[in-house]
Amino acid sequence: MEIIPTFWLAAGLVTLVGVALIWRMGRGAERAVRGQLDTFVVGEVAAWLEARLRRPRAEIASLLTSRNAPEDFTTAYDRHIDFVFLEFERQHAGYFLEIRIEKDGDSLLNVRRRLALDDLPSPVQQAFLRGETRLHVPWHPEFHEPGSAAA
Repeated sequence: MEIIPTFWLAAGLVTLVGVALIWRMGRGAERAVRGQLDTFVVGEVAAWLEARLRRPRAEIASLLTSRNAPEDFTTAYDRHIDFVFLEFERQHAGYFLEIRIEKDGDSLLNVRRRLALDDLPSPVQQAFLRGETRLHVPWHPEFHEPGSAAA
């Protein structure tokens, strides 16, 4: 009689650990994508925000990668941007990255860049090698990362 409750307890524990690992792998893939493409993405987002915020591009790029960005900047960012998406696509002509900025459901910026397979983050490479043709990844600045001061 003691074996059955122990079995169910162990099965529940294994299930919880499995769910936690799957969630962490997803976050890990997002972080890997973020780490390898941050310079390019931050540059494009900073260039787009430069005219709207009337601040130098280098300052904006620095604030986008800061966990402790000042509140006036985070408020201005949220006023102009709801979402930044990275769209990876595999076509017969090669691999492409599209950066899309959205606000209130409207697409405000679309930047498309051709990349070599080796330039893609490893989780994206693996997905394409498994046969995926399109991947959609959200991107957000450091101050919106979980655990940051403004999150």
